[in-house]
Amino acid sequence: MARAPEGKSVEDMTQKEIVRALRQKIPVEQVLDQYKIKGQPKRRREITTKRKSLIREKPLCVRSTAERAEAIAPRRVVPREVAPKAAPLPVVEEIVVQAPEPIPQPEPAKEWFRRHMEELDGTLFARLMDRNQNVIKEVAVRDLAKELKESNGDINGVIFDGVVTQRVLDIAADKGLEYLIGAKMGNIVKSPSCVKVLTKEA
Repeated sequence: MARAPEGKSVEDMTQKEIVRALRQKIPVEQVLDQYKIKGQPKRRREITTKRKSLIREKPLCVRSTAERAEAIAPRRVVPREVAPKAAPLPVVEEIVVQAPEPIPQPEPAKEWFRRHMEELDGTLFARLMDRNQNVIKEVAVRDLAKELKESNGDINGVIFDGVVTQRVLDIAADKGLEYLIGAKMGNIVKSPSCVKVLTKEA
């Protein structure tokens, strides 16, 4: 049995006073002998024994003023942030564009120079052609370089029965010719991209 200090009730006691009072507790039998209390009913004796076991097994949990205020105060509910939903990706339609098929050219348009090569075969002559594939002039192969240098820009290409040399190719590039067609290819070190070179074997 534990008692509060004189002049105070249990509700007014501080934490230290409650702990001190519990340490100074005395057995119930000693209190009965002190106050000469006899003939305690059986029911009250069972209750007293039960209280003693409760005090021994489960000591009083004393909370401070701050802990009691925290337990009584209503809890603050913090709303949880909800991540925004990602916008759906746009649907991209794949469009397949088919390339137009090349228009086949008739065989005579591709091989128009074959006739000139057959006619010049073994003659060692050259034909100077205009933009419409017409013959402007026919000269000997040995004079081809001179004729090209003296031309005034009306020659579009040359078909000749001879070897395509680097010198003739350079002159053709300087004069702006589109093609050179010879019997065979010589030792060409540098071939200008502006001049198309063909041979009878091609």
